[in-house]
Amino acid sequence: MGTFYKHFAKQDLFHLGVVCAFLIHVWAIINMFHDIPAMLLYMTRNELIGSLAYNMLFALFETIIVFLILVALGLILPGRWTRSNFFPVSCYLLGELTIMIILFKILGFRPYSRALLGGICIVVLILTAMVVPKYSKMSELARSVSTRLTPLTAMYVLIDLAGAIIVIARNV
Repeated sequence: MGTFYKHFAKQDLFHLGVVCAFLIHVWAIINMFHDIPAMLLYMTRNELIGSLAYNMLFALFETIIVFLILVALGLILPGRWTRSNFFPVSCYLLGELTIMIILFKILGFRPYSRALLGGICIVVLILTAMVVPKYSKMSELARSVSTRLTPLTAMYVLIDLAGAIIVIARNV
């Protein structure tokens, strides 16, 4: 356990989980709102609630997987680098990756747009990883935003737990 906390501060892990959960849940909710009008045409109320519960439960699992991947990545990197820079860099990279995934979805799967956007993504991610550690204001901003997102993310997790109860009740 001592080796683990040599890499991470407890508070940074919590806030990294908050940022992961917020970004993934916002994207899941946007996708659900996009699909709800069509679902209303052919689903009953109970089927719609079940479908939304599955979506939110999937968002929770996705959050856990992304968080564990980030923690595993942080354990691979040197402890002196991760202790101070891992949280802000991870927050900015997660935000950028979320925006890029949204752009990929909007642009569709045209080969020219995918290659161009992929190249731009790689350049932006590398620049972010180099710039964020140099400016303490960016780190403070990441911490401040993640602190303010905590109550909203807690609400999302409560909705996830309600979704888990609904899924379990439907399958038992």
